[in-house]
Amino acid sequence: MINLHKARMELISKTLKQIQTETAFTWASRAIVAFENSAKVKNPDVAMKWLLEAEEYKHEALEHAALLEDGGKLLKKLCLEFKHNYEQLKASAPLSEKIEE
Repeated sequence: MINLHKARMELISKTLKQIQTETAFTWASRAIVAFENSAKVKNPDVAMKWLLEAEEYKHEALEHAALLEDGGKLLKKLCLEFKHNYEQLKASAPLSEKIEE
């Protein structure tokens, strides 16, 4: 829902850079949790749902990181976080259910 009071308070207390950074981290966190959820469920349809949502969240995180105009620093950091998370998920998958590249 639209919350004008919250928006006014945020715009008074934060810079656009802070808002973009926080937004990028929020979307990145959602993406990582959704990727984790996709790896945990047994039902392939549910796993695919989580995977598709994870990709959408990841896209949003990278978009906000790119809008930051910090020379790509946050974008690179998030890409490394996503890669690290993927490697952890791949390593933790049971041998019979290893994630294929």
